[in-house]
Amino acid sequence: MIEDSKTKIDDNGDESIHLMEVFSRLEEAKSQIEGSRYSQELEAILFLQEVIKEQVKK
Repeated sequence: MIEDSKTKIDDNGDESIHLMEVFSRLEEAKSQIEGSRYSQELEAILFLQEVIKEQVKK
């Protein structure tokens, strides 16, 4: 099991819930860097969010 202050991940827990937590954290990061010079980071966040959306659909 991996733990931090916001997330507990069980080896056989519900991944879609954890993926949505990651998605929301990415959303927070995206809002902080939009309009700044960090275009590569923004592209990476958008890519990861798309990957998460696809995984949650499965």
